[in-house]
Amino acid sequence: MRTGIFFIYKNFRLVNNNALSIFSANVDKLLICVLRDETRYSTQCLARRKTSDVVLNAHSAVEREFIARFAQLNHGVVSLSMFDTPALLSLLHEHSVTDCALPFHPSYDLSRMWLFLRDKCQNIRFHLLPGNTLFQEYELPFKSDSFPKTFSEFRRKVNDITIAENLTSQLPDLPRSVLPVCSDEHPVVNASHGESAAAQHLLDYFCSRHPNHYKETRNQLSGEWFSTGFSPFLALGTVSVHEILSRLQEYQLIYGQNDSTEWIYFELLWREYFYWYAKTHGTKLFLRRGLNSTNPLTSFYASHFKAWCEGNTEADLVNAIMIELNTTGWISNRARQITASYLVNELSVDWRYGAAYFEQTLIDYDVAINWGNWQYIAGVGADPRGGRHFNIDKQTQLYDELGHYRRQWLREHNTERSL
Repeated sequence: MRTGIFFIYKNFRLVNNNALSIFSANVDKLLICVLRDETRYSTQCLARRKTSDVVLNAHSAVEREFIARFAQLNHGVVSLSMFDTPALLSLLHEHSVTDCALPFHPSYDLSRMWLFLRDKCQNIRFHLLPGNTLFQEYELPFKSDSFPKTFSEFRRKVNDITIAENLTSQLPDLPRSVLPVCSDEHPVVNASHGESAAAQHLLDYFCSRHPNHYKETRNQLSGEWFSTGFSPFLALGTVSVHEILSRLQEYQLIYGQNDSTEWIYFELLWREYFYWYAKTHGTKLFLRRGLNSTNPLTSFYASHFKAWCEGNTEADLVNAIMIELNTTGWISNRARQITASYLVNELSVDWRYGAAYFEQTLIDYDVAINWGNWQYIAGVGADPRGGRHFNIDKQTQLYDELGHYRRQWLREHNTERSL
């Protein structure tokens, strides 16, 4: 009799979840454990702030929807902090668990928890399963000690890999749960970034002609369908990256392939690069010098950092962006680059404080993408040009020449200067 525990971490979906299907088919009883990570290294040691209520509420809604869906299948779910190792060990022993499964994710904290449990429970079989990535580690044409130093090199090396079909479009057959459940206690909620919303968003996007124009609109600061909008769903694992790729390929067959549709795939490859980058470099993802031998010429200036966080700098565009972030928990990719460059290059603040603040405030926070991109901007990571310095006046002229974006957010908070 095999009793398995399947850990859910940023993997909140039932369908198109190959790891869950594979593991479920090989155990007689199944326990689902959601791993929470409200307390993080960066928030404790750098920004000294708590994760924003906007983020906590959004993630909580996704978790509640996920648990309710399992309740409908008469299957129980337990939710624990990944940092509460005594509770995790107790859970394993209490239910006489024989097998543990975890889909791959590049979180360093998650890896530490996993190795701790393996060390303490050597009589249990531990299965690290494929995660929400296009490639599996054994498919990569390089070893960790020769990981590509740039995205361009990575892209060339993985170009010939045939990406395997990785979809299980139906619900997996779940073995009996080891936890009792009353479905009345878990009414189904439709979280704005949950699995149902992800499926609808995917359908809406690829049933439109927006993918044909993605490359022209992707650098906008705001607008209807200017972005694919996939990032929150990918970050929470409510959609499979393979499903996005499959829908993209179907779209290309129907409507044709152009620079914009190829750019969507290009962005998926960037995500892939940062995932394996984080897996390869571990704690270097969080070091001030990153992969460099010398420290960048920045420090911590409390007043500068506070002004940046609150949207009270000398740059109205930066202020508008930070107000949108604090209000909604999301900003565009271009906005992230602009504000990151401003913090590092104009305010001379250590890039890690900005990365930590994004960690607390972004609904689509992803450890690999967030910290990898901040290293890229600061010139301590994957950028061969030694960082990116965006001229704020030029960015304002390019992306908010008429001031609509600035007025939208600055007026709302009574912080508008004359534009």
